[in-house]
Amino acid sequence: MTKKPNQLYCRLILLLVIGYVVLQCCSFYLMDIANMKPRDDSVNKNITKYLNIIYPFMMDVNTAQMISNERKFSPLENSSAIIVIQVHKATSYLPRLIESLSHANGISDVLLIFSYDFFDEQTYDSVLAIEFCKVMQIFYPHSIQLYPHSFPGTDPNDCPRKMSKLKALIMNCNNALSPDLHGNYRDARYTEKKHHWWWKANYVFHKLEVTKNFTGLVLFLEEDDIVAEDFLFVLYKMQKFAKKLCSHCNIFSLGSDLGSLKPNSTRDDNAYSKVQYAAWSSEQHAVAVAFNASTWSEIHTCAQEFCTYDDYNWDKSLDHIGETCIKGGLNVLTVKKSRVYSTRNSSYLNMFKANLEFSSASKLGQLYPTTLKLSRSILKAATKQPIEVTQSGEWSDPRDHRLCLNAAYA
Repeated sequence: MTKKPNQLYCRLILLLVIGYVVLQCCSFYLMDIANMKPRDDSVNKNITKYLNIIYPFMMDVNTAQMISNERKFSPLENSSAIIVIQVHKATSYLPRLIESLSHANGISDVLLIFSYDFFDEQTYDSVLAIEFCKVMQIFYPHSIQLYPHSFPGTDPNDCPRKMSKLKALIMNCNNALSPDLHGNYRDARYTEKKHHWWWKANYVFHKLEVTKNFTGLVLFLEEDDIVAEDFLFVLYKMQKFAKKLCSHCNIFSLGSDLGSLKPNSTRDDNAYSKVQYAAWSSEQHAVAVAFNASTWSEIHTCAQEFCTYDDYNWDKSLDHIGETCIKGGLNVLTVKKSRVYSTRNSSYLNMFKANLEFSSASKLGQLYPTTLKLSRSILKAATKQPIEVTQSGEWSDPRDHRLCLNAAYA
């Protein structure tokens, strides 16, 4: 007779616990809804009006494929190069890159392509004013600027980045089923980087008239890079002697970040004439990367693996396909002394150090090497396994996978 009251008591406690959990979840959900403040209608109208102007302009620019200074300089030759510069919203670095490019030997023979994920009239006009080489400008058509409140930007019903999966399922937000390997949901500010890099590579190799029969090198830079005056001279020399120096190499790299400038390192007077080869590593070789249409074809064949790998970094995604998809992998021939430095997240003092490094090398006659030699220290390192790379995540949403694949196969 005593069991029934005990059973009823236990059930009552269980119901109270379940009720408490449900109420807590509902309160969290209501708080999230409350925090999603509606945008003022007048602001929405102004944004829409602005986008209705710049979107057609961007698409017209992409369609026209206009090359500035085309009549002033000779046509693009296969013995020359195309330089593609990815430009983000923060464009304060760009004038320094353009200034360094203007002093580069052989720059008048190349085609500079500026690829933007944000329209800024002042930046666009300043690039249009470049007179030292042929120039083209293109726009990434799926940017956050163009889609501020919908995918590929951030939809109001997207799951907040740090929300738990259980809470996301209760909230029924768009991507509740797709947290990344770290349990985070997509952040458009991160995913845009990989989307933009992949789109521009596809666009340059497959969509541009000027590249239809181009077999030369395409060099990828970013707005915060600084180049040495002999960077093209060295790139062409690496390409010319690649079969002798590293017959299996299919990528060239000219740069590194400013952290590689170590003031207390042992000085090697011949370092500027030395090259080294190794398996591709995003940690070491992602600055100033160059390859031709043949290597791009191998990368493009692995679009499925590139586009579904849970990492928002394009360079780490190359790591992945080099190890899992491309036969023989991605192998890089790189300079021992950088000809390109990335100044991202660097102080003005460090940027000054980069310019001082190039200036000192020029005064000492170390630039423009007559021959390139393999560095002995790297010959040993080249047989080692690639550096293990931590997977960053932020790329688990099926919508990102589809958009990425669409860039490859559209």
